[in-house]
Amino acid sequence: MKLLGIDYGDMRIGLSIGELNIAVPFRAIQSKTMKENVDTIAKIIIDNEIEKVVIGLPLNMNGTQGKRAKKTKAFGAVLQKVTQKEIDYQDERLSSISAKEKLHDINLKKNKRKDKTLTDILSAQLILEEYLGNRN
Repeated sequence: MKLLGIDYGDMRIGLSIGELNIAVPFRAIQSKTMKENVDTIAKIIIDNEIEKVVIGLPLNMNGTQGKRAKKTKAFGAVLQKVTQKEIDYQDERLSSISAKEKLHDINLKKNKRKDKTLTDILSAQLILEEYLGNRN
């Protein structure tokens, strides 16, 4: 089964693709209106023959859903309606911090580590990796 991992943000949306137990960074898109975001991702789903979508859910540290989580779920509901694909959510608490640490660990130059696009793509990969790990 081919999956699309999404790190949904106001500025950028990080994407990763996964199969079996492997998730790889894919790309980031600039976040626009809900309709434009859904249309862009729906095309990516078709072009890449995605069967399921996993969206990072930004829960509060105590596990509750705040405004950001509600906005993410609203996006997921519209994406599901348009694509008719199954949508699952994965707790993404601290995924951006983990992504930044990973970029530091692979010794990228400081100016590359500050590239928020890389962080968003890597966050999407980490979200999907955790989902795949939990599934097994």
